[in-house]
Parts: sequence; C-alpha cells; structure tokens
Amino acid sequence: MFELTKLAISNDMKDVLLEVSKTLKQNNIRYMVIGGLAVGAYSKPRTTEDIDFLVYHHDISKIIELFGEGSVISNGYTINYRNIDLDFSYSDDDFLYHNKNDIGFDIPNKQNLLYLKLKAGRAKDDADVIEIIKNMGVQEVKKCKKQFQILNQDMFDNFESLSNIAALEQGGIKDRLAFIKHQYKKILKSIS
Repeated sequence: MFELTKLAISNDMKDVLLEVSKTLKQNNIRYMVIGGLAVGAYSKPRTTEDIDFLVYHHDISKIIELFGEGSVISNGYTINYRNIDLDFSYSDDDFLYHNKNDIGFDIPNKQNLLYLKLKAGRAKDDADVIEIIKNMGVQEVKKCKKQFQILNQDMFDNFESLSNIAALEQGGIKDRLAFIKHQYKKILKSIS
C-alpha cells in the first residue's frame, strides 16, 4: 500500500492535498489527482511544484467558490490556495473517474494515468510514462499495449517506443538489441 510519507513534497503541500481532496469529496465533486503526485504513487516519487487535479468542466464554478478565484490555463484553471498552486484540468471522459485508487486521495488507475500522460504528449509526460513502465510487470505492460492498440494507433506506437526505452534503461544487451530492432522497423515503415 502506498504511504503519503513517500511523496517528495513538503508537509504544507501534503496538508493542502488532503484538505482539498476531502473538500472535493464532501461537495460531491468527482476528481483525480494527476501529474507528478500520481506518477509518484506508481513509480519513484518525484518533486512537484503544484497539485494537478482532473475534474469535470461543469464543476469548476463550484471549485472557485470553495477555493477562490484563479486564472485560466490551457485546458483548465489554476488557483493559488494557501501558497500552493492547484491546477484543475478538465475531462468529461467518465471512464477516467470510475477506475481509481484511493490512497488518501483519488488517483487514476495505472492504465488511465498512462493514457492521460500519452495523450498530453509532452517530454515530461513521456519521462513519467517511462518511470511508470519501469515499475510494471511484463504482463501488465502487454495488457496496456493491447488496450492502447485498440484505442489509438499513435498512442500505441508511442507506448511501444517508451516501453522499449524503459527496457533499455533497465536491461541488458538483449533489451538493447530489441530496442534497436524496433527502431529499425519503425524507420523502414516510415520510409515505405
């Protein structure tokens, strides 16, 4: 079981995280903690400057009432609450809110967190995906690959490449050769 003490954040941030999560639940606002804190629950904890939440778009006015005014950011809203930035991203994809783990606060299950990270597509999200994969078993990675192949070919291709990088970072010569072979096939496919 995950322990809050393993998060690489200050006590003030932990207190705000738990308070905001509790307040959201008490006000029937469905949410997920995403970003660095969620990644830290599934891999080695990393530092973060803010707390990232995923919420339904229609709940933002209620969130502003509870935590104060803020400003619009890309795909969301940010509020500085007790000197901690709370970033609320919007998603109305119901499946993200159903498959969760409660570790003192709600986080997406591993597969949904990977989905969100792959969808974001930024370099830091790719690095997070690699770290999560490093802490997954072979069967779990295969299951995710199947799901991403069904969902979206580009997402599958990215997950496949990041899985190979994770194996390369962790493994020996066999993994390196598999990675090189995969990259070679990818290059050939793009040329033809």
